[in-house]
Amino acid sequence: MSLAKPAESVVVIGGGSVDTLFEMGVGDRVVGVVGVHAKPAEKYRGQLGELPDIGDALPGREALLALQPDLVIAEQGRTLSGDGGTPTTEQLEEAGIAVYIANSGCEKNSATNKVSDVFGEIKNMGALLGVSDGAKTLNERLQKVLDDVAKRVDGRKPVKVAGVTLIGSDLWVNTGGLDVDIAKLAGGSNSLFDDPSEEFKILSKEEITAANPEAILFFPSTTTNDPVGFVRQTFPTTDAVKNDRVLIVNPDTAARTGVRPVYEVEEFARFLHPEAFKQG
Repeated sequence: MSLAKPAESVVVIGGGSVDTLFEMGVGDRVVGVVGVHAKPAEKYRGQLGELPDIGDALPGREALLALQPDLVIAEQGRTLSGDGGTPTTEQLEEAGIAVYIANSGCEKNSATNKVSDVFGEIKNMGALLGVSDGAKTLNERLQKVLDDVAKRVDGRKPVKVAGVTLIGSDLWVNTGGLDVDIAKLAGGSNSLFDDPSEEFKILSKEEITAANPEAILFFPSTTTNDPVGFVRQTFPTTDAVKNDRVLIVNPDTAARTGVRPVYEVEEFARFLHPEAFKQG
C-alpha cells in the first residue's frame, strides 16, 4: 500500500499501534480511537487527550467516515468487516481513506506469527506516515532489547511454561504463534503444549495440571476478581504454583503488534530468569 503523501491524520484500532506511533514520534497524528482497543501504554494515555471515541468495541461506520482520516490502522481485520455497523475496507478506500491491517493481529493464520514480524510492520507504518527514519531508529532500538535478552538467557535452562487464557469457563493454552515465540525468546520452553499448526487448544485443568508446567503465564481475558488466586486454586499441585512462578499478563498491554511483543519478551525474561537481570 502507498499514499500520494504521508498520512497526517490516523484512526487507530489497537493500543499497540498507538504505542508504536508515539514511539516513532507521530502520536499527535492520531485523530480517533475505538473504546476497547484504545488502550495504549499508560505513559501515552494522557497525550491522547479527548480524542473522539468512535465505538465501544468496533468502529462505527459513520463516526469513522466523519473524521475523514488519511489512514486507518487496524490490528484485526474483523474490525473492518462490515459486521455490526462497522465499515469495510472497500468502503473506506472508496472514501479516499487508506487502510493498513497489521499482520500480527488475531487472524486465521496467527499460528505462524513471530516477534520478528513487528519489524516489517513498523517499517510499513513509518513509510505510510513519512517517518521511515524514525521507524528505522525504533527498529534498531527494539533489536537491541532482543539482543540483550538473548545474551542474558543464553546457556540457561529453558523454563517449561504454560500460556493460559481464561475465556468464559474454558482454559485456552498457547500452542503456537506470537505468544509462544515471545515465551521462547524469553528463555521459556513450550514443549509441553507445542503444536505449530494452531495457536490455541482448549484443555481441561486436569490436562494442564498433568503436564506440570514450571511457570504459568496467565492471560485473564475473562475478568476475574483475583487472577492469582484463580491460578493457585485451579492448578495447586503444579510446580508453577508450588514455587510461586505465576505471571499475570495485563490484557490492556498484552502483545499483538508494533513495539509490544518486544517489550513482552523482556518482561517474560525477567520473570522466567530474574537472576539474569540482577546485574546491569
